[in-house]
Amino acid sequence: MKRTAAILLLLAMLFGLASCGGGTSASTEPSVEASADVSAAPSAPASVEPSKIPSEEPSEEPSEAPSVEPSAEPSEEPSAEPSEEPSVAPSETPSEAPSEEPSEIPSEDPGVETSGSIEETVAVGTKTGDDVLDDAVLEVIEDVCSADASLEDNLGALFDWMTKNLTYRNVTVDLSNGYTDELVIDIAKTLITTYRGACEHNAALMKVFCDRLGAPAVCVSGDFKNESGAWVEHAWCICEIDGAYRHIDVLYGRNHTHGNARTMFLVTDDKFSDTHRWNAEDYPACE
Repeated sequence: MKRTAAILLLLAMLFGLASCGGGTSASTEPSVEASADVSAAPSAPASVEPSKIPSEEPSEEPSEAPSVEPSAEPSEEPSAEPSEEPSVAPSETPSEAPSEEPSEIPSEDPGVETSGSIEETVAVGTKTGDDVLDDAVLEVIEDVCSADASLEDNLGALFDWMTKNLTYRNVTVDLSNGYTDELVIDIAKTLITTYRGACEHNAALMKVFCDRLGAPAVCVSGDFKNESGAWVEHAWCICEIDGAYRHIDVLYGRNHTHGNARTMFLVTDDKFSDTHRWNAEDYPACE
């Protein structure tokens, strides 16, 4: 009986030792591997990588791009262009153009017609009807004539202007139909616009000046005696002044009197016949 109990006790001890040793080895190895595999390996990638990647990329890129680019471009460009251009252009153009032109032109043109004494008291004679010629003639009259001067003095001033400012040009003029109004206007306008012409041009322009000052005149066809004594075809005019007729020869006075041009201004027949000849029956007598 004691022997049996001892054997059972021994078996029990041996069984306890075996179970302890086996439990230790089995529990140790799997626990290490499991702890290493589960706690170490999965914990590192799961804790580090997911926290860094999602937190950095979404937070930096969306926050910088939308905040900088959209705010800079729309705020500068739209505010600069519309504010500068409309404020300068509309304020300068309308204010200057209408204020200058209307104030100058209306104030000058009416003054010439109404306030000038030349237009009212000197240029009282007949116009030609040609605007270019009449305007040019009036301009010279206003420049050299005086409202306080006599008709003879004003005609003399125009005679002097022609002898000083016009030059001779040998141009053939067709006088087959005589000095018609159309021919007088044409050659007088040529002379006053170009300042060059022949004796016919000078006679026509002097006639136009006389007519405009109220001293009616006609152009004369004749001859003059040159320095060698030969007779040369020539032209001049005869005007009526203070009820009498007188010869006026601008071109001969300028070119053949040795500086004494006025000797050919308002000349009677007897003195004029020393150097000129004409058909006296066709023209008024200058006595």
